[in-house]
Amino acid sequence: MRYTPPVGTVDPNAPYVDGNPAAGIQGSAVPASAIEHPQREIAAVIEAAGLTPDAEDLTQLQQAIQALGPDRYQGFDLDGEHAAYTGDLDAIARNSLYAIQQGVAAHTPADMPADVLGFVQTMVHPGDAARTQILWSVDDPAHPGWWRRRSGGAWGDWLPVGTGSGLPVGTVLWVPGTTPPPGMLAINDGASVSRASVPQLWEYAQTCGLLITEAEWQAQAAAQSSVGCFSDGDGSTTFRLPRLRDYLRGADPSNGRDVGAWQGDAIRNITGAFGSGSTNGFSPGTPTSGAFRIGDTTYAAGIGSSATSSKDIAFDASLAVPTADENRPKSVSWLPCIQAASVPVNAGTVDMLALASDVAGLEGSKVAFSDFTQSLTGNGWVKLPNGLILQWGIFTSNAGGNTVSFPIAFPNAVSRCVVTPGLGSFTVGIGSATKETVIIYTYDSATKAAVGGVNNNYYAIGY
Repeated sequence: MRYTPPVGTVDPNAPYVDGNPAAGIQGSAVPASAIEHPQREIAAVIEAAGLTPDAEDLTQLQQAIQALGPDRYQGFDLDGEHAAYTGDLDAIARNSLYAIQQGVAAHTPADMPADVLGFVQTMVHPGDAARTQILWSVDDPAHPGWWRRRSGGAWGDWLPVGTGSGLPVGTVLWVPGTTPPPGMLAINDGASVSRASVPQLWEYAQTCGLLITEAEWQAQAAAQSSVGCFSDGDGSTTFRLPRLRDYLRGADPSNGRDVGAWQGDAIRNITGAFGSGSTNGFSPGTPTSGAFRIGDTTYAAGIGSSATSSKDIAFDASLAVPTADENRPKSVSWLPCIQAASVPVNAGTVDMLALASDVAGLEGSKVAFSDFTQSLTGNGWVKLPNGLILQWGIFTSNAGGNTVSFPIAFPNAVSRCVVTPGLGSFTVGIGSATKETVIIYTYDSATKAAVGGVNNNYYAIGY
């Protein structure tokens, strides 16, 4: 809608002039479009809000603005604070930013402590192809935030922001200490753990191909030092972790070494040789090698003959290799740990590639918050993203006319200003208008005399 100047003027921005018979000043002639167009535009806004224009209701434009404004980006309350959301977070289907509280809103993160406050932001792709939600806690330092994504019509699980320091659940690390890092469990003793306490690891155990019965696990544990599988625990609430006490090696299914299989110890063959030093047996000079040595001297004599000596051949592996009660290589013992859950190790870090994809999908459907502002009061305004500004207000007339200040100054110009007089036989006239003010006169319809004390409503459109 553009500004319509008085009839007979050349300047497209010519102001309207009030008539003054005493001074010989003729009032501006008002073209029909100057009256018709603002009414039609206001009626269009009212109808767009789902209202039916009513000649007796002078607040319909304000109602329409209040109805249409918040629909652009939900969650911004009229008092400058975020609106509280008490429903189901799964049901939010618009770009929005709400205040929430654990225990009040539904489908919040399960590990969000009771009564904790937070903000939930929902981002919706065009056509509702997908949605992403980010929830920031306000008063829970241990849980700064969570995020989740909806695709295919179903929401995924809430995950902490900065999940697991980038380690997938099921990853095994060796830790040079006695305490597992956050989100990890030790797997050197085959501990039984609660399925509910580490649901992500239990889900992994069911899909990794290494889940056996508790009886099978215990049978392996009785016969071997390490067990490379999970067990189903008590069958309902627990499961058992692997027990890693030996050395790891790469699986080789083609040679019978499947993933999770245990193999007993063995050593390479130890050999040696010896030769006879004389025809009488082994003497101290008998040559030996490897693990063989000449044993102790043995003396024997028959009746009436002199004693003779001989040597035993002894086998001693320690002569060839280091020995102990077990076969082992050189080693250092560290604590084996498995990633059991996603934790906010690096709080504040998001999967930026996924988030960037979500945000990119919003191009053309999102609006900078600074481009959409409003004050929905009795004398209020709405600034739209395209630069158009709607303002309204109420004032009481003075007999000498009113210089009415707009709630905010128009940055460029006023396009239209419409005044509806209060109840009674009154007419109104509009004088000059600037970016900040408009001059309005109120007359008695019968006497044409200026009157005061009449409550009038005005509506102004500009940019």
